[in-house]
Amino acid sequence: MTGNGGSDTLTGNGGSDVFDYNNTTDGNDTITDFTKGTDKLDIKDLLVGYDSNSTLSEFITSEVSGSDTIVKVDANGTTGNSGAFTADIEITLTGVTGIDLSAMLSSNDLIVL
Repeated sequence: MTGNGGSDTLTGNGGSDVFDYNNTTDGNDTITDFTKGTDKLDIKDLLVGYDSNSTLSEFITSEVSGSDTIVKVDANGTTGNSGAFTADIEITLTGVTGIDLSAMLSSNDLIVL
């Protein structure tokens, strides 16, 4: 599932969904029904220079805001921004807390390659 560029509110309506991000013009989106262990967040097309030797936190971070988790993506990683993390897009996962990005990566809930 993809938005049409800009900021979108996305709802998968149950089942297993893949929320696919292709470029940084996708804006800051809200996913209303992301389910850990079932849904997938595909950001591989956003990450410039990310490979299996990269450090995940140089390209993606998350923070809890109330009952939501905000996933922030720096497409170039910190190496592209003079060592500073600069979010190109933010994805709010409504009603989701306790996200562990490394666990999401190993369980294929987070697709980066």
